Amino acid sequence: MARARVAVTYTMGPRHDVRVECAVVVPVAAIVPLGHALAGRDRISLTDLCACPLALAPPGISQRELFDIGAQLEGITARPALVCDSLAPQDEFVRAGGTSTTSGRTRRPRAWPTAQFTEPLVGALRRDRSP
Repeated sequence: MARARVAVTYTMGPRHDVRVECAVVVPVAAIVPLGHALAGRDRISLTDLCACPLALAPPGISQRELFDIGAQLEGITARPALVCDSLAPQDEFVRAGGTSTTSGRTRRPRAWPTAQFTEPLVGALRRDRSP
């Protein structure tokens, strides 16, 4: 029986110390409470999202780095109301009326009867991020 070492990681660019067999670009979506002004929209831009109270991960987390790069490319300054590396406070922030972002399958809609996962954000976050 053969053995293999397998790892899954988020990364912002090529990794020279590992051999990549498969790379997937994961879309970033907004999470908004039901009834929010952004709920039900077909498209949400970073400008739309940054105009609302926003919860983000702290700098240094790949999802936050991606968000900051997208904001910089679009000339937007994000001023998050909550910066936290734990999902639970971000989730409560959304339940209280704020907004947040998510990528991949870290949080699923069925666990959120009071929130809406939007389509992937449009703009700079949709550009090719292939490693």
